Amino acid sequence: MFTLAYSTFVKGSSINVSLNHYFTNNSIQQFTTLGEDRIARTTFGNIGKNSTSGLNISGNSTFFKKLSVNMNGTLNYVQLESTLAGRPVRNEGLTANIYSNVSYKFEKNWRLSGNVGLNSPRIMLQGRSGGYAYHSISLNKQFLKDNKVTISGSISSPFQKNRRWFSEINDPAFYQVTESFYLMRRFNISFNYRFGQLKGGIARKKRGISNDDQSGGGKGGQPSGGN
Repeated sequence: MFTLAYSTFVKGSSINVSLNHYFTNNSIQQFTTLGEDRIARTTFGNIGKNSTSGLNISGNSTFFKKLSVNMNGTLNYVQLESTLAGRPVRNEGLTANIYSNVSYKFEKNWRLSGNVGLNSPRIMLQGRSGGYAYHSISLNKQFLKDNKVTISGSISSPFQKNRRWFSEINDPAFYQVTESFYLMRRFNISFNYRFGQLKGGIARKKRGISNDDQSGGGKGGQPSGGN
């Protein structure tokens, strides 16, 4: 794996950019074969060669000392190769994902947060899977001394009840499409109590040896010397 990274800070904001490339000769890949009984069987194996080149950009910033914004985006070019049933198989393409989180701190220890993400279709050895988006909103409140108690409530995908997921396989011997639906909309309430207190003034272990002979130098408090 090779990585070239650059980071900078501009007026309280951080920006990180990295270029990377990695190559694997025995990557784990999902593959599907069609038997003589015309039944498709899907499994995994260390059969693939995976070459991926990518660009990653991330950053975060704080505005008005209360509004925090974080973003992360990745763009990859994926190349997959293998041999199935004696035939060479190759697939390649672009994949991308982006994620962002925004948080605002109100008075009296209230905090409102929201995030949104988008994943493009994933490249597979014999085809590709579908992309999807997600989002959530959360609100929390801290109580008591040192904010030991936190009560939180969140909603995941309030505008999307189900997520459609599919995978498509293109093989010289057959064509297969799998479609599924997952429940996306969820509600959550949590209560957290933090026991104890981690103090910043924990005494550090002293370095050196506290010994009369060595701290004083020699007998009678006279410094010892050497040739």
